[in-house]
Amino acid sequence: MNILIIEDEQPACKRLLRFIEDFNPTYRIAACLDSVQDSLLWLEEHNHPDLIFLDVHLSDGNSFEILRNAGMSCPVIFTTAHSEYLTNAFEVFTIDYLFKPIKRQAFRNAMYRFLERRPTFPPQDHLLESTTDRATPGSTTKILVKLGKHLKLLELNNAIYYIHMDRMTILCATDDKRYPLDQSLDQIEKMLGDAAFFRINRQTLINYNNIADIITRPKSRLEVKMDDKKRSTFVVSVERTVAFKEWLINARVT
Repeated sequence: MNILIIEDEQPACKRLLRFIEDFNPTYRIAACLDSVQDSLLWLEEHNHPDLIFLDVHLSDGNSFEILRNAGMSCPVIFTTAHSEYLTNAFEVFTIDYLFKPIKRQAFRNAMYRFLERRPTFPPQDHLLESTTDRATPGSTTKILVKLGKHLKLLELNNAIYYIHMDRMTILCATDDKRYPLDQSLDQIEKMLGDAAFFRINRQTLINYNNIADIITRPKSRLEVKMDDKKRSTFVVSVERTVAFKEWLINARVT
């Protein structure tokens, strides 16, 4: 994911860079700009980013001039010390506003809000696409996850299941450890491109090789019990039940 920072105060810019790196080190900083003029020139010459952190008041003018003249449809998180600008801020693709000095938790809350709403925004044309965004089914076999200050490379197929909960995607690995991911469940499903995985409901993607039991319930409902230590159990959604049964019969897995 590409992020553009437009901020004319160096301490605030450095703080944002630090917060972004801490939140997800795989995010790319497309540029750090400090004026209306430079921002308009940059946006004219480059494809628009996935997200912009935008200081309301810049050294050479008001940043709303950038929004009016650049024809942007990408989401914006405003940074400001001036509450009087907020009415105008919410007339554009605004995710949130952060008052300076920016607090870490406020930043994280804004990022969670952005990730939740990201699918509702028009797609951007990227000069530098992320591996996830341009992956074709099955072309990616590994995923990078953050554990504290460390990065760990995991095999996508070494998952008992993937689940979306608490506003993030969780990978339950075959060693029974759980890893939070930045990618959405839709992105993971696309990256896998694997007959061994099936989306049994909106929140859950399971591995055929780790099904411990399938239990029938009233009204033709099915529950799937996985072979992790907790014996996690998930309900197959009604609209996916027929496809799930066909997948069980026809899945070609090892």
